[in-house]
Amino acid sequence: MQACFGSLFVFLLILGSFTSLSAVEKHDKFVVVTPPKAGTHLLIKAMEQLTGRKCHSIFSSYELTFDEWKAELGQAENSHSFIQMHALPAPEQVASLKRLGCKVIFLVRDPRDQAVSLYFFIEQKNWSLGPLNLDMEPYASLSPVDKLFEIITGARTGFSGVKKIFARYVPWAMQGTGFVHTTRFEDLVGKEGGGSRQRQILAVTKIAKFLRMRLSSQEIERRSRNLFGQKGEKTFRKGQIGEWKKHFKPRHIKAMQNHFGNLLRQFSYTE
Repeated sequence: MQACFGSLFVFLLILGSFTSLSAVEKHDKFVVVTPPKAGTHLLIKAMEQLTGRKCHSIFSSYELTFDEWKAELGQAENSHSFIQMHALPAPEQVASLKRLGCKVIFLVRDPRDQAVSLYFFIEQKNWSLGPLNLDMEPYASLSPVDKLFEIITGARTGFSGVKKIFARYVPWAMQGTGFVHTTRFEDLVGKEGGGSRQRQILAVTKIAKFLRMRLSSQEIERRSRNLFGQKGEKTFRKGQIGEWKKHFKPRHIKAMQNHFGNLLRQFSYTE
């Protein structure tokens, strides 16, 4: 009889430890929103390691109804995954996510680096963003310097790449800190990308706190390792902070200030 009680005690102790672990791992529902060329691979990897969930990217349908969101989030929960999207903050979509109690992790990156990343993505992948492609005039016949200027200003085509991949997305960051947490590429990228390990750990810690994950500093440190991308990994090219300094001419710097100066200052991209 005493042996039975001893076995039962051990069983309850083990069960209690699993219950405790479950409580620690429990966190809020969330979706990841990233503008194009902002380092999506970096944030996805961080969220996968932090939460233990796999990413499910939505590419085809950016504006979902309330019922569609309910179904998508339910499916993500059942498959132990999370949703990532390049979605604009349409009012109905924001309202649906709030009603469903879903939080948003939003990524920003220096738009000057985004402009350079977009230029190389078009050149090397023959990718297009509206009239910014290698098969359409006038963009196709421009010099590299003029192509980058066009990506910033849209002076010839009326289509600014920076506006499309940065300015239209930043209203996500104004939706309220209880609903949206904004994290910066420059903080997440770590020393391999020109940042620091300390900033990287702090960025992941803030995300975990936002999602109400009760993790020790040692666990945060472990789950934030090896986030930097590798060549050939999805859309990863270099992943470096300040790459724009190698490619911007004075006219590019001036154009960014004229067109997007307020946003640069708002997100402290003033260097």
